[in-house]
Amino acid sequence: MRTVHFIAIGGSAMHNLAIALHRQGFEVTGSDDEIFEPSRSRLDRLGLLPDKLGWSPEDITPDFILKQFDQDANGSISRDEAKGHKVLVKGFQLVDTNRDNVLDRGEIEKAIVLIRKALK
Repeated sequence: MRTVHFIAIGGSAMHNLAIALHRQGFEVTGSDDEIFEPSRSRLDRLGLLPDKLGWSPEDITPDFILKQFDQDANGSISRDEAKGHKVLVKGFQLVDTNRDNVLDRGEIEKAIVLIRKALK
């Protein structure tokens, strides 16, 4: 199952898109600083309302990254799976230390450290 994470899932357009993808069989997650009605109740009815409001760099984990980009669910991210995601493509060469064109869990953890440093 493909997972999609929405930043600002409570927005008038974003929550509708999240609901539409959920109804098409996608696993949908999201985050937002504030979620108002009617978005809140619509997301809640479908089990899509985030457990907590806001986000922090600690929310970015290897599992979160893998859910977003590991299309073949093999526990790593290939260069092809990274295509179309500018930040991941640019960072790929920095963290693919063994130059095999695949990011394994250890390399993803290194990337997360870099992301968290950049966000501080």
